[in-house]
Amino acid sequence: MVLYSFGFAAAAVAAAVVLLFCALLEALFDFCIGCRIYYVLQIIKAKLQYDRYFN
Repeated sequence: MVLYSFGFAAAAVAAAVVLLFCALLEALFDFCIGCRIYYVLQIIKAKLQYDRYFN
């Protein structure tokens, strides 16, 4: 809604489609995209911290 109100209609539609797709994956297949992204980010964060302390 914020994107649309600032005149970025195409970006608003794209964001809505992405969010709808993620919601459908969660509802139909019990697959959470946000959970997978969080898991990958935590692995990357742990890897970066390990590299920082042991260089």
